[in-house]
Amino acid sequence: MVAYPHIDKWIPVYEFPVGNFSSHGVNYPDDYRLAKSPLDFRLSGGLPIVINDKIAPNVSLYVVWSSVGRLNRTIVISNADNKVVYTNRAGGAIDKWKIYDTTAGAMYSRSIYSLNKHQDSLLLFERKIFNDTGLHLLTLFTATVVSLTDIAEN
Repeated sequence: MVAYPHIDKWIPVYEFPVGNFSSHGVNYPDDYRLAKSPLDFRLSGGLPIVINDKIAPNVSLYVVWSSVGRLNRTIVISNADNKVVYTNRAGGAIDKWKIYDTTAGAMYSRSIYSLNKHQDSLLLFERKIFNDTGLHLLTLFTATVVSLTDIAEN
């Protein structure tokens, strides 16, 4: 959950488990809500994150906002299943989500941070792919920095 000051709202992202691939090919599609206060999330309906009516993020979400972007700035969401990030530069409008590749790995519980003094820089922390846990592989902790401006232009 993150405070999104440019539209005076809060945004949590969460898994909405359906348990089958009926939601754009994923078991745990991701939804978000927008509300003036975290105490009012119960009053707002869940909004699915779907890109081009065919791609949905899946599991282990993180959300941040950055001052980079248009009038409403940029909401950024990361998930565990792939190397991409999802962005919205339209104040959380349901039909304005975009998907961008990054150089970061697809890792379970991939944290993301928008750096205060370098709002164009998105920092992604990753450790281990969830499906590899039982393999006892030595997976190093990695940190990757990507430019929000660069990924939005590519």
